[in-house]
Amino acid sequence: MADGVRLVSDSVTALSAIQESILHVVEKVTEIAGNTVDQATGITEINTAVGALEKDVQNNAATLAQTSAAGQGLREEAGALVDLVRQFRLPTDGVMRTSRIAAE
Repeated sequence: MADGVRLVSDSVTALSAIQESILHVVEKVTEIAGNTVDQATGITEINTAVGALEKDVQNNAATLAQTSAAGQGLREEAGALVDLVRQFRLPTDGVMRTSRIAAE
């Protein structure tokens, strides 16, 4: 009978150790689950930031295209103005004369 009592006592001790181990595992799994939620939140924030960056890049590209087109237009207008200025002729003696039409 003493052997039976000892075996029951050993079984209780073993089951208590198993229960502690299970509680430890549950604690770790809960910790991992919490960390997973934190990581998911972080990834969502990163995705949102990347989306905003992509939008900014697209806006910058559109602005660059508009600026480039405006610059090309200004170059063309400047060229036309240069052509007009080249048509002006100044007197070689440095004296400006009024035209007959302006005098009349």
